[in-house]
Amino acid sequence: MGIKNPLEDAEVINAVSGALAGALTATFVCPLDVLKTRLQVQRISSVQHGGIAGGLANIVKQEGFKGLYRGLGPTLMALLPNWAVYFTVYDKLKQTLTQRPGGRKVQATPAVHMAAAAGAGVATLLVTNPLWVVKTRMQTQDMHLNMGGRVARAVPY
Repeated sequence: MGIKNPLEDAEVINAVSGALAGALTATFVCPLDVLKTRLQVQRISSVQHGGIAGGLANIVKQEGFKGLYRGLGPTLMALLPNWAVYFTVYDKLKQTLTQRPGGRKVQATPAVHMAAAAGAGVATLLVTNPLWVVKTRMQTQDMHLNMGGRVARAVPY
């Protein structure tokens, strides 16, 4: 009996594929994620208009190009396990839900896909939620917010 190549294991392939897809996506959309997070935390009275381009330009002006990628490290640290867990758990749940006694396999119905997706989502949330908190704090740490007449240097956590 020889040693099995891990790259031939469906669970490893799902985990690696999910991790790589998440990492690429996070890198490309990080500037928009930084802007979205800051707009969510910002008070309505202090919102600076200018749309997406204006918001991104403002970040670059105040913090440099590096500001657009603030929190990318924790985002990657969260997304790698996020999608690896999601893809792996989804596939395993789908296999389990379509397996019948005697080894007979049935067609996956929409309900099976929804149940597998829900289970994978819960598992992913439980594993990665603390990492999302770190990401949000890093993305908002240099914001100057108006807090009832006084300006706070950072988001008050």
